[in-house]
Amino acid sequence: MRILAQDPLAAAGIAAVLQAEPGLTVGRYAAGEPGDVIVAVLDGTTRATLLALARTSPEPEAAVVVLSDGRHTDPGELAAAGVVRILYGPRASAGAMISAVRHACATTKLPYLGRLAELERQFWSINRAKAAVVTEPTMTERDIVILGHLARGDDTTAIARATNMSESAIKYVLSRLMRRFALRNRVHAVAFAIRRGYI
Repeated sequence: MRILAQDPLAAAGIAAVLQAEPGLTVGRYAAGEPGDVIVAVLDGTTRATLLALARTSPEPEAAVVVLSDGRHTDPGELAAAGVVRILYGPRASAGAMISAVRHACATTKLPYLGRLAELERQFWSINRAKAAVVTEPTMTERDIVILGHLARGDDTTAIARATNMSESAIKYVLSRLMRRFALRNRVHAVAFAIRRGYI
């Protein structure tokens, strides 16, 4: 496993995640050194290095790429460079990184067209997730009032009395709110509302 990144902090973070996983040997990328998989944080320099590897090697090593922005990235170029997995930087968790590397280790001999199809599917998923964030729904005034009561420690009976609503209506509003924003429970809903500045 070799890490290709201009930013030493990014390289150190990736190394820390991967070294915690048993069975993975991690080192910095150096031309000519052997390695099963390259993990690259894509910028101008690392992109040029990956593309150079594709030109000099008939069968490039499998690579995992971390993108901060996929707008100017050609899946065909990445597939030619051996890339089999793309992680979108803002959403790249430790689990996703390890899973991507394990997948890359298992698919080192995937042909170009297979890599290209896989990368196009991943780009589609990343762009869809980014679009979903942009079009995130907003909270209604009623949602905010109910969450404000929850934040003060009121139970559904107290909230129903204060808002002149039935308890079942309060529970319905809360369940709809948690479904709409993908929240786990009421505490998570209150924390979400505070973080977003609703309450």
